[in-house]
Amino acid sequence: MFWKLNAEAFLGSSGIPSAIVKPCGLEGKYGRGGKELLVGHDDNLPRGSMISREDTAAVMLEAVASRASGLRFDLCVGNGAPTTNLPKLLDDARYKWGK
Repeated sequence: MFWKLNAEAFLGSSGIPSAIVKPCGLEGKYGRGGKELLVGHDDNLPRGSMISREDTAAVMLEAVASRASGLRFDLCVGNGAPTTNLPKLLDDARYKWGK
């Protein structure tokens, strides 16, 4: 964790636009969609549910495609309706003062 945090700090201070996605846990099963995706900060999301690699990759791809920068957020799975609007999910991931 020490080195990961140092890398994040280095990237943040470099001036390079970036988005850091921190999944709660990656499951070994494959498959995209069908689950509610939750974003948050400071480890305040419910833990225990694993997110698929495809869902994580889809969120990261949306961040690249939309040229999102200045983002650093946790990504977990909830029990609600499936998330289909990834641009809104990224917008929800911004700190309130960053909007």
